[in-house]
Amino acid sequence: MKCQEVSDYLDRYLDGQLDAGTSRMLQDHLSSCDSCRQKVERFELIMEAIEKEKKAELRPFFYTRVLNRLEAKKESEMRTGTAQRVWQPALMVLLLLLSLTIGILVGSKYSGTTYTQSTNTVISADEFYINEGRNEIETILLAEE
Repeated sequence: MKCQEVSDYLDRYLDGQLDAGTSRMLQDHLSSCDSCRQKVERFELIMEAIEKEKKAELRPFFYTRVLNRLEAKKESEMRTGTAQRVWQPALMVLLLLLSLTIGILVGSKYSGTTYTQSTNTVISADEFYINEGRNEIETILLAEE
């Protein structure tokens, strides 16, 4: 028997579903092939671990308690969730409108600001800064002469 054939028959061999002749040939191969024997041993360990997990029992009423907790949590989320889903967006919209209104009021208050020079002439802020910069440049240029 070849190693590939052992892999093909492995499940049925471990379940005891092989006929006597094929089972004997497989056992002969396993006695002479270390690689296949290790594969069978690993497979047996895996199957034992799976069987242990199948047999593990939960504590009595564990499922019922978990289910009750999940339902209680779901009910509390539904009660608080409805109010939160309605009031939270409404509050956000209200705060956004309030901040926009305040921004517009503050912006309109300072957008028409004017400055006066010593001659009591009213000029806009743009003209003030342009003239202010020109005076500084003239002062620097005149000082160098």
